[in-house]
Parts: sequence; C-alpha cells; structure tokens
Amino acid sequence: YRRRLVLSAQRDYDSVPVGYALRADSPGAPANYREAAATPDFPDAMLTEIENHRHNESWTVIDRAEVPPGRRLHNLTWVFKHKRCGKAKARLCVQGCTMLPQIDYDQVFAATARSSSNRTICALAAVFGCELRAFDWTAAYLQGDFEEGEVIYCRMPEGFVELDKTGTPRVCRIEKPVYGAPQSGRRLQRKIFAWLSQHLRRGHPSPASRSAGSRTRTDASWSATTRTVRCLSSDSMSTTSSAHPPPSSPRMVLPSMP
Repeated sequence: YRRRLVLSAQRDYDSVPVGYALRADSPGAPANYREAAATPDFPDAMLTEIENHRHNESWTVIDRAEVPPGRRLHNLTWVFKHKRCGKAKARLCVQGCTMLPQIDYDQVFAATARSSSNRTICALAAVFGCELRAFDWTAAYLQGDFEEGEVIYCRMPEGFVELDKTGTPRVCRIEKPVYGAPQSGRRLQRKIFAWLSQHLRRGHPSPASRSAGSRTRTDASWSATTRTVRCLSSDSMSTTSSAHPPPSSPRMVLPSMP
C-alpha cells in the first residue's frame, strides 16, 4: 500500500510546473529565476552557489532512468536576497516540505545553545576580562555528510538543466546535505561534534548548584564553575581561577579547523 501511495504521489507531483523561486524577506530581490537572470549581480551569485556545490561534490548528475522506482523527485529552488551589506545572495534549497520521512530522511533533531548558556559565557567573560569572538562558516550546511545509503533525488536547478541523449532532463542525486533538507542541521552537528569535543570541555555543576529551588550562588558552586573556565588559544588550553585573575586580558580564540 505504501509503495502504491508513493507512486501515486509521484505521478501527481510530476505534473506540477517548476521554475519558481523564493524571496528571503528582502525587498527588491528577484522573485524568480527570470528576474534574477536579468538583475545585475545575481547571475554571478548563482554561479558562485553552483560552484560551491560542485566543489563540495553535493550531488552526482544521473539520467532519469537511474532513479529507483518509487522515489520522488524534489525541486531545487532558488532563494534570492540582498544581504545587509548590499551584496546579492543566491541560495539553492531543496523543497523539504515534499520529502517523505523514513524514505528521504530519518533523524532530524539538532541541538542548539540555550540562552542561559550564552548568558553564562558572557558573564564569565566579563568576570575574567576575556574577549568573546563569534565565527561563521560559508555554506555551513554543505559541510556535513550523509550517512551510508542516505540519498535524495532532485530535479536540476533552473538555468543549469542538462539533457540526456533522448532530450530528457537529467537528475541530481544529492549525496551530501543541502539547505532545505530536514536532516541537514543534524548532519552538520554530528560532523563538528568530534572536533568540538577535542577542544572544548563541558563542566559539571556542583551538588550545591543542583539542589532543588536553590537560586543563590554558593562558594562551592562558584568554585566549581570557575574551574571550568578555559581560555582557548591555537597552541594550548589554560585554566584560570577567580583567586588568581590573569595579568592581562586573554583572548578566547578557537583553534583552526583541521
């Protein structure tokens, strides 16, 4: 029954016209591929996005006949926006709303930092005179890895469609996470956790801080907390204590990614 349902959904979905794009809450940005192709800077932005995927080997182009029976073809949709600096940005996203659980994806949960953790880090940095620095990855979701056997089949993005010998549009077999896929955040998290665990150590709260209804900062809990504060540098990790503040303001700098 599930197979018949998938095949029926595939026939209905194949009749849907493609060629739409999304505008990421950016006034003046193109609403579709035609507008983007005729707007200055956006053609180069699209080429940059395609090059990012080619360099990352996000997909393999295959013939339509190579798609396994019962697998749905999803759209790769363009998303256009102007960044705050005025730079044109083009992003390729798979339409995750059409993906089927247990077929196109499985696990999707990805943890995020609690606001209380961020406040604690800022407070400790203020106490010890440390500088806080944030960093960002270019095309972050493209840096993850799918698990073995995990694959998504998509139509080629508008403007970059290839045809086979019979004139049929070819298909992208997505082999790495892309934006829009429900599991992309988790795949990125699973990849960077190994690196983070090598350079960051998680502190454990003292029994006093775990007591029910306790809202005061005891000496024991504060001592346990200060022992977990570490100023990271590219060469070593040093532990500081509230009893012996550092002579100068150290910088909390994460080591380079391997």
